[in-house]
Amino acid sequence: MRNLITALAFLSLVTLSLTGCKKDSDPEPSAAEQAITKLTNNSSITWKVSSVTLESSAVPEYDGSNFSLTLTKTGDSAEATHGYGTSNRPDRLQPWPLSGDWKLGTNVSSQLVRDPDTADELAMTYSVSDSELVISFNFNGNGWDKAGKTEVVEGNWVFTFTK
Repeated sequence: MRNLITALAFLSLVTLSLTGCKKDSDPEPSAAEQAITKLTNNSSITWKVSSVTLESSAVPEYDGSNFSLTLTKTGDSAEATHGYGTSNRPDRLQPWPLSGDWKLGTNVSSQLVRDPDTADELAMTYSVSDSELVISFNFNGNGWDKAGKTEVVEGNWVFTFTK
């Protein structure tokens, strides 16, 4: 009887120790992974412009232009380079090329680098929610038109996009 009680006690302890252990849950996504998910939905998101300002003044050529920015995910790490493309560009010079690359900046929650490691590299700040993306930057140099021509379009730009 004593052996039976000892065996039952041992079995109870083993059962409790096994059922008391939790499986490791998936680790929380890194700040970079969270930012990439918000910006690209882990694949690609087309953001439609809702307003554009240059030096705090509205840029009317973007009103009703259906200008959009598509951000495409190509990797998970904070150092990964991703793609972007623009469409429905208004008939004006602007600070956006037709397409290129982007990556997260040093502060992955608020900084982007457009066309990193190129002559057109541009530091940008951003804020993003589930429905809105705001990108701001100071552009110095040549801009692009629909035909790829360049002219000066310098200044502080703010683009507000919605999904």
